[in-house]
This record gives sequence, structure tokens and C-alpha cells, in this order.
Amino acid sequence: MCKLSGVILKSAARIILGAIFALSALAKLSSMESFELYIFSFGFAGFDLCSFAARFVVIAEFIIGLGLASGQYFRFFRLITALVLTAFSVFLLWRAASGDTRSCHCMGDLVDMNPVQSVLKNLFLGFLLLLSWSSDPRQLKCRRISLI
Repeated sequence: MCKLSGVILKSAARIILGAIFALSALAKLSSMESFELYIFSFGFAGFDLCSFAARFVVIAEFIIGLGLASGQYFRFFRLITALVLTAFSVFLLWRAASGDTRSCHCMGDLVDMNPVQSVLKNLFLGFLLLLSWSSDPRQLKCRRISLI
């Protein structure tokens, strides 16, 4: 019984993490212009490249969310998730250190978070990832249903 509850807890953490990534992508998609302008505001590249980068981030987040929630290729998706969370957190810490208090558009215009709040969100997501790290989606017979 205890082993089953541990499997369920780890799977729930993985599915919740995947759902948050997918919802974040959908929230960015609903306010894509704002997200593009946010990326463009750093002056790293031209607007066309920033538009492409914004769409790439949205698609990648959505695929990561579906991959985590479904449990398919979990080893791959947990490594990618760890890298993405680390990269986003480093970027947000840089923004916070430079005194930026604007919304980072991490959840689109749906939830207005500054870089510090978003780093705290990423720490929570990292905790969920750590909790689900040793999850074995093959142990659940209905893992394909979780994608639905």
C-alpha cells in the first residue's frame, strides 16, 4: 500500500508539473504579442528573430508539458525540464539583479509576476520535478490516458 501511494504521489507531481508547463505555453500563446515585445525589449536580435524565439519557447513548453503529463520518454523530458528550469531561472535572476520589476510574461498576461516571483515559482516547479524524478510511468497501467 505504501509503495502504491508513493507511485501515485510521484505521478501526480509529474502530471501537475506537465500541466503547469502546458498552461504556461497556452497563456503565452493568448498574449503572444506581449511576449514577443518582451523578448524584443532586450535588444538581443531583430523583431523577426524575437518573434521566432517567442514561438519556439511556446511550442517547446507545450511539448515538455505534454511529455511530462503523458509519461512518454520520461527520462528525456525530465532532463529537458531541468535544463529549461535552470536556464529560465538564471535569466530571471539576471533580470532581478539588474533591478527589473516588470512582468516577465512567464505565464503570459494571465498571471503578472516579476522576476523574483517567477524564480520562486521555478523553485516550486523544481521541487515537483525532484519529487517526480524517480517516477516510473510504466508502473501505471493508464499512463496513456493521462495525456488525454
